[in-house]
Amino acid sequence: MLLAAPEALHLLQARLARHGTPGEAKDWTDAAVREGLAEISLATQDEWIPQMLNWDLVGGISFKKGCYTGQEIVARTHYLGKVKRRLLRFRAAGLPQAGQELFREGDAPAGKIAMVGESTAQGTEFLAVVQLEALSSGILHLGSAAGPPLERLTLPYPVALD
Repeated sequence: MLLAAPEALHLLQARLARHGTPGEAKDWTDAAVREGLAEISLATQDEWIPQMLNWDLVGGISFKKGCYTGQEIVARTHYLGKVKRRLLRFRAAGLPQAGQELFREGDAPAGKIAMVGESTAQGTEFLAVVQLEALSSGILHLGSAAGPPLERLTLPYPVALD
C-alpha cells in the first residue's frame, strides 16, 4: 500500500512503476496468506503469542534485545515451554472470516482463523492458529464439526508439528 500527499503521489508512482505494478489491498492480503504472514485485526487481537503466529520461525521476534509488554511470557515459552498451537494455511468452501473457529470431529474447538485471503473455485485460502494435537485426530472443519472440511496447504517455511 502506498500513502503519500496527493501532489507527491503521482511523481512517486511514476518512479516506482518501473519496479513493479500497482495493486490493491486485496493483493497484499492474498500474498500475506500465501507467505504465512498473518496480520492481527480487531477480530483476532489478544488471541495469540508471537510463536503461535510463527513469528519465531520467520525472524519476526528477537530473544536477544528489546523490552515489550508480554516479553516474559514470550521468552518463557521460547526457553522453557513448548508451543502447542501454530499458524497453518488452509482452504475451505464458503466464506471464512477472521476470528471464526475451527472444529475437529466431536465438536471440540481446534483453532481460530487469523487472516482470510483469496477465494477461488477451489475455495477460500486462510491462515489459522490450530492446536497441533488436533491435526492428528481427524479432519478439521470450518465453523462447526459439521461445517466444510479444511484442506491443509503448505507454507513457504518449515513448521514443526510435534
